[in-house]
Amino acid sequence: MRAAARVLLGTVFVLLLLFLLSLIAFDLWTGRVWYRSVGFSSVYTVRLRTQGMLFVTFGLLMALATALNAWLAYRLRPPLSAMSFEQRHLERYRTSVARHRARALVAVAMLPGLAAGTVAAAAWKTWLAAANSTSFGSADPQFHRDLSFYVFRLPWYRFLVDFGLVALAVSAFTAALVHYLYGGIRMQGPGRLLSYPAQGHLGVLLGLLVGLKAVAYWLDRYSLAVKAGADRAAGGWNGIGYTEANAVLPAKAVMCGIAVICAVLFLATPLRRTWALPLAALALMAFSSVLIGSICPALVQQFQVKPDEQAKEAPYVARNSAATAAAYGMSGYVAAAAPRAGALQASPSASGASSGSSDGSSTGSSSEAAVRVAADDARQRVQAVAPWLRTGASPYQVTVGGRTEWVVDGYTTSDSYPFAARTGTAMGGGAVDYIRDSVKATVDVSTGAVALYQWDTVDPVLRTWMRAFPGTVRPYATLDDELKSELRYPQELFALQQDMLGSRR
Repeated sequence: MRAAARVLLGTVFVLLLLFLLSLIAFDLWTGRVWYRSVGFSSVYTVRLRTQGMLFVTFGLLMALATALNAWLAYRLRPPLSAMSFEQRHLERYRTSVARHRARALVAVAMLPGLAAGTVAAAAWKTWLAAANSTSFGSADPQFHRDLSFYVFRLPWYRFLVDFGLVALAVSAFTAALVHYLYGGIRMQGPGRLLSYPAQGHLGVLLGLLVGLKAVAYWLDRYSLAVKAGADRAAGGWNGIGYTEANAVLPAKAVMCGIAVICAVLFLATPLRRTWALPLAALALMAFSSVLIGSICPALVQQFQVKPDEQAKEAPYVARNSAATAAAYGMSGYVAAAAPRAGALQASPSASGASSGSSDGSSTGSSSEAAVRVAADDARQRVQAVAPWLRTGASPYQVTVGGRTEWVVDGYTTSDSYPFAARTGTAMGGGAVDYIRDSVKATVDVSTGAVALYQWDTVDPVLRTWMRAFPGTVRPYATLDDELKSELRYPQELFALQQDMLGSRR
């Protein structure tokens, strides 16, 4: 009966696995067929290749780290002598594991490996942006680093640090369980409750974890440039203010130093065979994080900034205003953008876009054109072939060369532009602190064919994505003059810029 049950369960498991694999294969095949039909198969290939590489790389790293530390904890198990009640209770579990040791090790490593691979695959855009980053040609006023560091590389560095912290935490937890199972860690009985090998193993893991936390503290210094302080968030201001510059930044540097010392003490555990100093340093780190990380900045804000806030914050407000103007393309804005926005609002094709989005009918176009693609469908197509863009909410129709096409505005955005104010948009997605009208996309209303054209020739974000997906965006020089004359300044972008100016950001 037991053999029959095992065969039945194994058969059900295999069938379920085959069913899931067939669903995945069908989804991949249909996606490939669709992207090939619109001429953007390279986008699909690059995305799948990147996701697959990240899934395998980080999944294996997590699985290997977990398995290695579980195996090492087993190898460092103490010899069992007279067993307490606790150890006699655990003996039956040790016996069960001994019969399936290899499979148990694989099972222990598989779950965190799959989870880590899935999370890493979802960060494919973060990796592509970092790997293909393009210089902005200008630096931030605090750390004097090129803005590409914040927009492209800093998010990836934060991902790597977070992954490392989770991997070490999972490894330490798994190692502690194995040490407990085999008597390296005990809750009762005579003698040491923590064996020297278990103490050294866990000490090294904690040392690596605290050392990586020191790296996180150091990166936190740069992250301050793209995060709003708690006291400034309500006003929409972003980046470093007086309190951050004079209290939070020094605190992060001090915390980084304390974490390094704490990590070294933990790493020396196998030699010193004591946790007294490392635990004291850890307590100091926790105390310091509260004192100099929270209390001191609050005191500076209350007693130095608030009595003379306007004077203290003036240089930082000027930084914010300059960064916001640059991030939202508002340099020389009033004189240049207003006439173009006025032309847009008077455009018949633009005013007819909303009706086209609901029923797919053609407004202000050739009456013989057979409209099959609605405005919403046009946006979805552009979003699919250029997943790094945000698409405009109001596509409009133009007739060029006898063809009727939807024009969809494609925006490159970021939420990591230093010192710039952050705001929501009408294009969906989260809040942004940088935006450019960088791409003009056309969708043929009869065939659904999609074309992407470079509109902003200097935007570093667009140039980065053009490096990541070569050949998908056609150069500005390929824009047809007739099509170029029909293009309009985006109304939603104009409204956003007006709002930013009106808020004195």
